[in-house]
Amino acid sequence: MKIIIKILEKLDNTSLISISLFLLLIIYFVFYAFKFTPEAVNELDSLGQHIPLAESILEGKLFDPPELSNGLGYYMPIGEIILAVFIWMGVPLGLYNVLAIIILFYLCYKLATRFSLGRNLSIIYAFSISYLNSVTRLIPTQKNDLWLNVFFVWLLYLLAKPRKDYKYFLLLGFSIGLLVGVKYSGIILAVILLGVYFKDVKKYLSLNSLIVVSIPVVLSGLIWYLRNYAITRNPFYPVTLLGFRGHPNFVVPQGYENLISKESIILTLEALISEYLLWVLLPILFLVKIFKDKVQNAKAINKLLLIGGFSSLIYFLGPTDFTRVNITSNMRFLQVPFIILILAVFLLAKKFKREKEIVILSILSSVAVLAQFSYYPKLIIIWLAMILILLLKKSHKYGYVV
Repeated sequence: MKIIIKILEKLDNTSLISISLFLLLIIYFVFYAFKFTPEAVNELDSLGQHIPLAESILEGKLFDPPELSNGLGYYMPIGEIILAVFIWMGVPLGLYNVLAIIILFYLCYKLATRFSLGRNLSIIYAFSISYLNSVTRLIPTQKNDLWLNVFFVWLLYLLAKPRKDYKYFLLLGFSIGLLVGVKYSGIILAVILLGVYFKDVKKYLSLNSLIVVSIPVVLSGLIWYLRNYAITRNPFYPVTLLGFRGHPNFVVPQGYENLISKESIILTLEALISEYLLWVLLPILFLVKIFKDKVQNAKAINKLLLIGGFSSLIYFLGPTDFTRVNITSNMRFLQVPFIILILAVFLLAKKFKREKEIVILSILSSVAVLAQFSYYPKLIIIWLAMILILLLKKSHKYGYVV
């Protein structure tokens, strides 16, 4: 408790509000995980792919994937390995992405501080990411997208400030391996990040550091592609890619087709606004200001904008459908670009002395997401009681009552 109080003492009111609302998010979905089973939540990918894959891992079939529909048993298994641990321990599977969102919040905070955003703004940034509608929608499911975000942010955090020691390169190797081993799109994201930051890391590279980084990359990431190639002669199975033949039934439209189809472009724009609210508009406004004012000394911001732009290719090249439900669901493929673009917006807001405005807009936009949550008054009372205790503990130290 003393550690928590010391942390709270250093925060301003908006940061305290953000942390309080993040705590509410966690309480809500922990309760949700115990109240509703995956069958009750009825998310099809979780029931038809992720949970069966995790169960097959516990049966010793990690290198002998099960025959799921459309060859989905051969998808990258890092997320399912984590899920298998939950099943083995008897932990409610609804907590799978609760853990992911807690780690993501922490890593987003660390990432923002690494970009010199400051403690309070970094907390509000992390809070903003955790309250994106596209993110909260996934928390009660067993989809792997939040874990993809976790490994992506971890890798970016490491690349943003490279070091020469072997511990750094060991962690770098695991972050790369886990990123490419959790989803196929992790390969694209890893290539983008390594491409943007290669010059920064290059000066610390040596033969020994290359060996250190390569071992965890192979053991946690590339090994699954080698497994797929050994069994199917296609490292990306069931996807048809780079001349490798995939599963015959795995043929789906790609994201860009929603933007050139008259029937789906309106649904796509509606889904984009639904999932990301004002964050759809703010990056555009700041980009206009960058070019208008010719912002100087914005190298770090420019790198983020480059990463955000290239990573959006995952949505345009990824699988989609032309129904409202699937178009909305597939907005999750834009989570990584928005994580990056929102960080760039916060950095630009600080540069232009607009911190107050971005904080207000961020909190209001995030709170709007709460409107879709079910109302459980007992949870609200528990949450308020916890916040009140913390505030009283904090105020007691200074000799006044809240």
